[in-house]
Amino acid sequence: MLGLTEVNKLIMLTLRAAVKEILSMDRLDILRSINDHLHEEDTARDESTMLKMKAFGIN
Repeated sequence: MLGLTEVNKLIMLTLRAAVKEILSMDRLDILRSINDHLHEEDTARDESTMLKMKAFGIN
């Protein structure tokens, strides 16, 4: 099991990698990435809602 120090190091490494990736992107790539992420969230939310409706017998 990882200790708190190791977990903190992993989080910092992950954040650094993410920041480096973002800084290497141009504005259009950043906007596309944000848009893709928002679309994925909407799709997941829609699927979740549909499953809940189906569970309650709502079509």
